[in-house]
Amino acid sequence: MIRLGVVGHLGYGGLPEVLATLRRLAPSLGLKLSFEESLRDVAGSGSAPITPGEVDALLTLGGDGTLLRAARLDVGERVPILGINLGRLGFLTCCPVEKLEEALRRLASGDYAVETRMTSSESVSRICTTRAEAGFSRASDCRARSTTSRSVLK
Repeated sequence: MIRLGVVGHLGYGGLPEVLATLRRLAPSLGLKLSFEESLRDVAGSGSAPITPGEVDALLTLGGDGTLLRAARLDVGERVPILGINLGRLGFLTCCPVEKLEEALRRLASGDYAVETRMTSSESVSRICTTRAEAGFSRASDCRARSTTSRSVLK
């Protein structure tokens, strides 16, 4: 079971539908979901809060700003972040919402790579969720990052 913390931006109109899809898929993928406080009402009844030290990975639903906000959460060391882009352009969160199910399946099965990237004060990595992405042909495909080593899932 993967303990997945979910962080999202309430300004995206399709967020409730994305959360419903996530809640539908989670049991079959072995994902135990928890949500940042601002998402708990939208996520539905019984939504657990994100608890530091009880998260194996983070999923961001929004844009690059949402991913960067998630990166600052105190959830523990080496927690990767998978960014799902709900906007138009994403450099950090470029896995489009249309590929949410595929990205979650790959995360759940361990079928991804981690790439380390540098930011102003820390390194960033990403998880590659497709074989083409694993070749790092684009610098901005389905990314995630760790809170300490700044790993982005590609």
